[in-house]
Amino acid sequence: DMTTLIYYPEAKTGAYTIPDGVETIANTAFSQCSGLTAITFPDSVTIIESSAFYGCTGLIELKLPSALRSIYTNAFNGCKNLKTVWIPESLRNVFASAFWDCTNIELVYYGGTQAQWNNIYFAEGNGAVQNCFNIIYEKQGSCGEKVNHTFFDGTLTILGTGPMTDFTSASEQ
Repeated sequence: DMTTLIYYPEAKTGAYTIPDGVETIANTAFSQCSGLTAITFPDSVTIIESSAFYGCTGLIELKLPSALRSIYTNAFNGCKNLKTVWIPESLRNVFASAFWDCTNIELVYYGGTQAQWNNIYFAEGNGAVQNCFNIIYEKQGSCGEKVNHTFFDGTLTILGTGPMTDFTSASEQ
């Protein structure tokens, strides 16, 4: 039914965009694809199964899809060159060793608050992500009676109508 991506040839190299409509990345679908340098997920992906990207050492950045709910055991195990990971607010479960041996992760962007982050189920072996020293949470707030702002991944978005209140930059607080 084209909603599960089952296999990606190990010998292929470069970037790959997963087709729209795919909901599940199957067990070992990209396993040992060391030549895979970038992956683009459609927002339809909700599950990344066990060992789906095991040993994909060519990945440096990983922007997970906005509807993702679960990352299964060993999904990104051995992705030793990952430095930056974007995790959506929708994520609920990260099963055992999903990010094991991802020892170079320096920065995690999370699309929710710290309280929401603390409610994600992280099984053993995910310390590289769960305990990363640089986790940046989405910032939200009000800057007027009917004006709100969101700051995430380096982008400030202001929505609403009416006058904005005085703004003080974060560095001035």
